[in-house]
Amino acid sequence: MKSSAAFLFLALALSAAGCSSDSPVSAAISAASVGDSCAADADCGAGATCLTAGFPGGLCTAECYGPDECPDGSICASLAADPGTAYCAVSCNSDDDCRSGYVCNSIGVCNPPTSGTSDVGTDGSGDAGDTGTDVTPPSSPNIGAACATAAECAAPGGLEALCLSEANGFPSGTCSAACDPAGANTCGDGAACLPTSVGGRCVSACTAETTCRTAYECCNFGAGALCLPDGLLASCTAPAPTPVDNRPAPGEIAASCVDDSECTVGPAPVCFAQFGPGLCTSGCADDADCGVNGVCGDVGGGQTFCFRSCTAETDCAVDFVCCDVGGASVCLDGGLCR
Repeated sequence: MKSSAAFLFLALALSAAGCSSDSPVSAAISAASVGDSCAADADCGAGATCLTAGFPGGLCTAECYGPDECPDGSICASLAADPGTAYCAVSCNSDDDCRSGYVCNSIGVCNPPTSGTSDVGTDGSGDAGDTGTDVTPPSSPNIGAACATAAECAAPGGLEALCLSEANGFPSGTCSAACDPAGANTCGDGAACLPTSVGGRCVSACTAETTCRTAYECCNFGAGALCLPDGLLASCTAPAPTPVDNRPAPGEIAASCVDDSECTVGPAPVCFAQFGPGLCTSGCADDADCGVNGVCGDVGGGQTFCFRSCTAETDCAVDFVCCDVGGASVCLDGGLCR
């Protein structure tokens, strides 16, 4: 018996990538009378199972391992009375679509009423929808925080708070929310709306400079990067570090300029443009005259002027390069580098 966690997020990933399961709908599952009442397996279609413990009136269904393995009108999901296994469950829009004794849960399947258990979709939703009665929701959104129930989560902008459960592959659970993948930043800062077969789910966004929770890793996914459970994706490519932009601010030494009035640092700021694009400099007596990242260098003939020290092109203004002059790396017009 496969655990629903085995393919929980992989199904989500395939859905987002426009792929489908390799497993076709089996004849046995297609023939099963999914959702009907029963007392034993013999009351259901060939190959189907009758679930009784925790299922009012019994429930005809069949075990499944992916979103394409269930017949029309049903989806592959974990049911509250047996959250460790995925079964074909009747899809719904409201309680009216379900048999007596069943309710339409937050992922849109007919589920036994729950108290303290999770209604979790193995097709990628992983929603623990129990709101609880003894937990005070946080006052601000906490997408990505650990959780056991949705009551411990707060969603941004009035979205429905959800908890992606540990039973379905999210260590210690993780706070999420139902979101619109087509919406602009619906999940707020530090999160992204990931499309799944049952709608968008907010997931923590990350960069090479941020740290995901223990047991989660930062993986490139689509146009961004998300904090996903370790080993969930067969190949996790971490995002590249964000280039550091340390270019001089307007008026600083080696900033671009056209006129002396644009330069503000040093005892006698000037815009030097004799051999190419203008850059700010100043006569100087020592490094202190040259401001942040500035150095006072001898240009010969007893004259000293301010230069900007650098280690990379991103330390210099656009149109200038970081080059070595007398053993020191400074920002200059490329035509002056030798």
